[in-house]
Amino acid sequence: MVNPAWLMLGLAVVTLSTAVYCAGRLGYALARRRPTDRAVDTFHIAMGVAMAGMLVPSWSAIPNRAGLLLFGAAAAWFAATLIRGWHRGSASAAHAGHVLGGAAMAYMFWSMQSAGPGGTAMPGMAHAGSEQLPAVGVLLALGLLGYAWWTALRLAGLSSAPAVAVGHHLVTPRLAACCEVAMSVAMAVPLIGLA
Repeated sequence: MVNPAWLMLGLAVVTLSTAVYCAGRLGYALARRRPTDRAVDTFHIAMGVAMAGMLVPSWSAIPNRAGLLLFGAAAAWFAATLIRGWHRGSASAAHAGHVLGGAAMAYMFWSMQSAGPGGTAMPGMAHAGSEQLPAVGVLLALGLLGYAWWTALRLAGLSSAPAVAVGHHLVTPRLAACCEVAMSVAMAVPLIGLA
């Protein structure tokens, strides 16, 4: 399945905008000494830049191998954070979403790297015939869309989970949740292209 260029460009603009917003949010929080989740903001900055480069290859700023290592490590770090939270009784479902996001990013970088030289297009586009694990991509996409849906319900106050309670003391928690939705959907679209 080949995704239209206008869709990829639009998603790239969304992911870069999310990265810029998260960088501004992080800078503001640090300058004003306001609490923010630095790991999540940093993760979204890296993810936004990397996704934009995957969606529009001429914007690529992260080599495939580096992206695979970076996001594999991020997924592992968020998984460890989630496990520590479970043991303390303070697990955050948002960290489960970050584990999923890191795994999806690592999978996309692995997919592009396994395409061989010139493997710069997103999965499901230029190298659809290469040796991939398309079921993994589809499962990751469904997980990301589920997480985006759950986050959107929390934003709207329609979920039994606390309404975007990442903390009212944090800088713009509702906009941060919107970033979660935007990044999850932006990652899911090209992953669905593997089907």
